[in-house]
Amino acid sequence: MARSDVVPGGRAGKAMAAAAAAAGGGGSSVSLQDADKKSHRAARSGPAAERKKEKDKKKRGVSTADDEEEGENPRAFAFRSSRRAKLQVARRVELQQRRMHAPSANATRAQALEPPPFVVLVQGPPK
Repeated sequence: MARSDVVPGGRAGKAMAAAAAAAGGGGSSVSLQDADKKSHRAARSGPAAERKKEKDKKKRGVSTADDEEEGENPRAFAFRSSRRAKLQVARRVELQQRRMHAPSANATRAQALEPPPFVVLVQGPPK
């Protein structure tokens, strides 16, 4: 399909199509053969594409990421400072203890549902 055969959308496209129809060009940007059936478009992303890539790598004999853990750098995940590591551990332990000793929702609901106690007051005459 030549570049001149492509008709843009919108008002300009309608005007161009009308002009082409008047000139005997037909005004259609897609030929009848192309409109009958579109070719299959393979997946480029997503799980199907990932499976196809893995299968292709195995077929060619290229090692995959699952076979070798070569891409990871163990030093990237190590502690840079022992003091900071100790502080992180202490904070994690403190948060766990706080979760363990947090008041339970059932205890607070029981207190909220219980009516307040009656208060009896005896007052004498004013002085």
